[in-house]
Amino acid sequence: MSSRVLLVDDVSTSRIILKVKLSAAYYTVTQAASLEDARASIAVDSPDLILVSSRLVKDDMARAIAHLKQERDGAFTPIILLTEHGDKSLNISALTSGFADVLDAATPENYLLARLRGLLRQGHFDQDLRKHALAARALGLAESQQAFSRPAVITLVTDDPASGIQLRNALSRDLPHGFQIVAADKLMSPETRSDSQYTRSDVLIADLRHMVRDDALRLIADLRASVGILECPVLPLLADQASDLAANLLDMGVKEILFGDTDPREMALRLDAQLDHEWAKEEVRSQINDSLQAAVTDPLTGLYNRRYALSFLKCLLSPDGQEGGMFAVMVADLDHFKRINDSFGHAAGDTVLAQVSNTLCDHLQGKDLVARIGGEEFLIIIPETNRGEAHRIAKTLCEAVRSISLTLPGHGAPVPVTVSIGVTLANATLSDDQNHETRAKALLEQADRALYASKADGRNTVTLNARSAA
Repeated sequence: MSSRVLLVDDVSTSRIILKVKLSAAYYTVTQAASLEDARASIAVDSPDLILVSSRLVKDDMARAIAHLKQERDGAFTPIILLTEHGDKSLNISALTSGFADVLDAATPENYLLARLRGLLRQGHFDQDLRKHALAARALGLAESQQAFSRPAVITLVTDDPASGIQLRNALSRDLPHGFQIVAADKLMSPETRSDSQYTRSDVLIADLRHMVRDDALRLIADLRASVGILECPVLPLLADQASDLAANLLDMGVKEILFGDTDPREMALRLDAQLDHEWAKEEVRSQINDSLQAAVTDPLTGLYNRRYALSFLKCLLSPDGQEGGMFAVMVADLDHFKRINDSFGHAAGDTVLAQVSNTLCDHLQGKDLVARIGGEEFLIIIPETNRGEAHRIAKTLCEAVRSISLTLPGHGAPVPVTVSIGVTLANATLSDDQNHETRAKALLEQADRALYASKADGRNTVTLNARSAA
């Protein structure tokens, strides 16, 4: 489906000329002759991008932006100001007011279209991130965080230190961030990559003003692929008339272009916009990661929950889950846990569960999994083990839990805590034609039967299932 573009211009010939260019590039174009017409069009067509003539908004840009955005939930719909005759006098006020970019109506077509493609990609990406963050908050899996900013590190990549110093001095008047100047070959050398002084960058400005086209393209590709700065935006600084190179770079995925004749104040605004975007993206990613973690974690103990544990078990049972061999499945259950809750209260029971969880983790290796799958029930999976080793590990866990000395407030004597464990084993290389969910269920049932045997045998003990599950 083609992207929808709204042209807002009071001169019909200007609209027609631009519509021809955009239609040839397979955009679906609608037109409006005024802000009021645009507002009505936005409500009906929900454009993906809006182009507005500076003639209609120059008297009050902030009001114009608010006017165009209020008809839809379109905080990330790019709105671009179109100026005329190379007039850059409105650029700073436009960017400050919230326009996504400012382009001259006479901008070369290849650069114009590349810039629109980039803004549309960014808009779609931002909307997807926003949907994920809203979903996480709606499910209660992530807390809404306050917007924040922090001192940034801006790296100027140039082989001309004098030009780097000049640019740093010009930008530092409007940006409260730290700057560092480094040559491209030094930045990408193995020695520098291990030096946090250079790899800790929030944005890179690559000075390409004196480079030929192929060398400039190669340098940007190398910088964007370099270890340590892959997630860092790389902004090329180009000569004034390098629109062809700028178009190529935008289609490579570069998010912003700086030109040598740009007012330093405008450069600062564009840099700040990139930093704000990166920090917002970082915050949303953090919320998504937190929500994913919350979805698979037991909030009381910090262990994985039943959902994650069963998925992990099914993965082990798949042909790609491991390099063959046996693995152990254990179900552990605290003995007489109801008595602890009844005698000492549920808060004490929670303390016992947390302590037992820590003890189990302390006596298992990083490749092993322990999860809380019920009130006082734990699932333990030990990859790459045999029957004898599984029995030894289970007995070690029993002894470790029994050794817990837990004194609760208001109770002088330590609370006795023991655990019973049932163990079964499986081989991932067997019965590959079986359903993984069915096999996982069979394993849990066998481990449960062994657990019941441990309970019947007096508790605080380990029972191995008589046979391994296929």
